[in-house]
Amino acid sequence: MLSEKAAFIYALLRTPTSLYPRSLFKTYFPLTDGDYGPDTLDRLDRKLDDYREREPQTRGQTKAFFQLLIQDADAALTFLKGHDFSNFDVLTTINAYYDVVKEYYVDRLNLGWTLSPPQVVDYYPPPSQNEDWFAVSGVPGGPRPGYPAGIYFLRRYMMPCVAELATLHENTHHFGTGSRGKGGYYRYFDEGIANFVAYLVYYHKNQSLDEIQLYRTFLQEVNTSLYEYPNFDRIIASLVHQVGAVGLYRLIRRRLDDVTSVDWQELLRATAAGQARVERRPDEPPDDELPPTVHEMQAGVDRMVSVIAYPERMLMSPATYLTFDHISREGPVAIDAIQDAWLMTPEEAEVVYRELADVYLWNKVEGKISLKPFRSDLFHGTGVMRACWELADAAPEPGR
Repeated sequence: MLSEKAAFIYALLRTPTSLYPRSLFKTYFPLTDGDYGPDTLDRLDRKLDDYREREPQTRGQTKAFFQLLIQDADAALTFLKGHDFSNFDVLTTINAYYDVVKEYYVDRLNLGWTLSPPQVVDYYPPPSQNEDWFAVSGVPGGPRPGYPAGIYFLRRYMMPCVAELATLHENTHHFGTGSRGKGGYYRYFDEGIANFVAYLVYYHKNQSLDEIQLYRTFLQEVNTSLYEYPNFDRIIASLVHQVGAVGLYRLIRRRLDDVTSVDWQELLRATAAGQARVERRPDEPPDDELPPTVHEMQAGVDRMVSVIAYPERMLMSPATYLTFDHISREGPVAIDAIQDAWLMTPEEAEVVYRELADVYLWNKVEGKISLKPFRSDLFHGTGVMRACWELADAAPEPGR
């Protein structure tokens, strides 16, 4: 069964949201680590009604924020009410993907793998009990008596697509026959390939990008502490775009067999310069003797590089986003109408226009904002433009 938190996050991942990032919904809709059920929906409905009652009493950016919060949460709630998650079992799902790990990492790719059994927990053991990582490749806080060895999964984040890809990700840290972190920790590469190999294996097995895109959104907007600063997906995508699936495989083998044979810092610099190269060494097998699955994964590489290269979000304040949305759908909007819609002063409405002017080609004529002549907006509805509460004057408190 999904936890309450996992169910709501999953619904937010499955529905387009205007507000960025999705992690902010955890603040405005507090849920428990208990099982998701009808009571969850009742409490979400009551909280949503609370915000509906508060919105008419607000003004300015706070009013716009509440309007978007209500719109997005309502869509997520509608999704939850239309889907049954009673058959989803976290541990069964993870164990099924341990079989995929063995099939690919051992049998198909010949990378070796050390079994580290799954441990699904509501909280990590002390001193890591307050950490919010979705999964950890070993006992959080280090091996010690009283805590079973294994890969730890935080139940509040285990949901369809995340459980499968997290299993693939964490098990890359157990490649080979040695202990995890063999030869040290090369953060951009170790975490970057953990994601990228997980993507390639999932795509090769399922021939679908949908769940991979959801998982990437989860990393970017819900659990961002490790993978987005800097963006490891983009680093590895750039590297693999230059060296291909075969080059990536050779780098992984060198990471496992002789970590000092690669200058990892120089590889990062070469990647940034578009000059990354991975030539076969005399003691390495030729390309046609590598596992066939390596070559088959090139199609997945091409797809994943395209997905990862898609532009980052362009963020606006809530009122500016809603103005952008109106102009895109209905045409020019009067500055007076912006003032009326969100009970703004003329100065606050002018800030909305200036914010638009900073990010796009807008025109202001006779008190109306529109796209400049002969320009077209192709970003509306693509998810590129989002509203960020941090750009508002002040984010409202979640409680009364």
